[in-house]
Amino acid sequence: MEVFINKTKVHLGIIPETLLILLWARACELQAADTIIVDPK
Repeated sequence: MEVFINKTKVHLGIIPETLLILLWARACELQAADTIIVDPK
């Protein structure tokens, strides 16, 4: 079974890049065992 993943370079501006960092931080927080943020969705 072969899996091909297309990697596309995305050029983000200052504001979208900042929002992506916040989204990444929130995802990391929700995966931690002792979270401060609780979001059941």
